Amino acid sequence: MFKYYIAALKKYATFSGRARRKEYWYFTLMNSIISILLSIPIYVNILKIAFSIAPQRNSIPEDTILILNNMSYSAIICYIIILLYGLAVFIPGLAVGVRRLHDVGKSGWFLLIPYLSTLLLLIPIIGYLVYLGLDIWFLVLMFKDSQVGENEYGADPKTEERNI
Repeated sequence: MFKYYIAALKKYATFSGRARRKEYWYFTLMNSIISILLSIPIYVNILKIAFSIAPQRNSIPEDTILILNNMSYSAIICYIIILLYGLAVFIPGLAVGVRRLHDVGKSGWFLLIPYLSTLLLLIPIIGYLVYLGLDIWFLVLMFKDSQVGENEYGADPKTEERNI
């Protein structure tokens, strides 16, 4: 699993070629796990504050003020780390997404579908249904098996497996 994550990072800004499902989805999974792990200190501090304020609704105890002061520093550090991590994997994430779409024979511009389709939410009911349909279709594309053989974007990355 980790080798696919590293492989996507090594192809930092390579938007040409093809990427298998494993490479895309393991990269996405590792990003999710790392993001959750980096967010844990922030949520722990939020829970500490919530449980220290809840018993006394009228006044905030002194230990809660200390927690708030300490949380602000640790939260800022965590947010900075999360921001730096997000910036570091933004380009590789786009690149592996584009290569994944190339693998199923679609243009990399299809990666904009989930983002642009959110504009449809401004249209009541019909817009939401079209938005939902487009997002489901995009997920189906990302889960779809590789196009067999060479396509306009490059050689089949599963050639060795298919020959065995």
